[in-house]
Amino acid sequence: PCCVLYTKTTEEGAVWVELCRTECIDDEHNPKFSKQLVVMYNEAVQQLVSFRVYDLDYGKPDLIDKNSLGQLETTLRMIAKSGSSTLETPLIWKGKSSGAIKVQLEKLEESKTVVDMQLSCTKIDFKDGSWTGEPDPYFKILRMSMGNIWTQVYLSETLYDTKDPTWKPFKLSEVDLCNCDQQRALKIEVFDWNKKSQHSMIGEAFTTLEDLLRKADLQLVNPKKPKQKSYGVLHTLSIVVSERQ
Repeated sequence: PCCVLYTKTTEEGAVWVELCRTECIDDEHNPKFSKQLVVMYNEAVQQLVSFRVYDLDYGKPDLIDKNSLGQLETTLRMIAKSGSSTLETPLIWKGKSSGAIKVQLEKLEESKTVVDMQLSCTKIDFKDGSWTGEPDPYFKILRMSMGNIWTQVYLSETLYDTKDPTWKPFKLSEVDLCNCDQQRALKIEVFDWNKKSQHSMIGEAFTTLEDLLRKADLQLVNPKKPKQKSYGVLHTLSIVVSERQ
């Protein structure tokens, strides 16, 4: 699925216009999109928005009715005034509920700062069900957002059959990573990718951008396991904070 954000003015005869869209997540019934949808918010103006979720098989960008999974039409003001700035409501398609959508609104700081980073992991203590028994690890980075909600901001590639993965370098704006607050809580989750079943958590670690800049190793623990032992060690191989040119 992919979520597309449309906007429309309140003028008579106005039509919905696509503003931006999330990434497309393959084969997932409960997607958590990491790409933020950025829109200028004006509290004095009635800003109509429509969140439309589509099933875009094999990356095809066709936004047609047969690929629709449902939509939500609301205003930015309604989301902003929903207590925690989070709106959770059914997706509607052809007059019926077709799932649920959670929309979170957060004011973003203005900054040109970017963070270039590369992570690796060693000593992963996990066996999957494949014939090799070796995990296929990938990781997610989440930040603590308003209302104490974890928001995914990055999803890595998957590396296959390895207990010592070194993922490719990546770049995030400081706004996306921590909204320019280097002490904001971050969570890194490492999973074992599975082709025919739900992906399995290997472990997680909590940190901040401030701590990542110190390149301190992070122990992976699994909250679902009774013994709080280490299931691997996360390393910050490189990290550079710079101004976008």
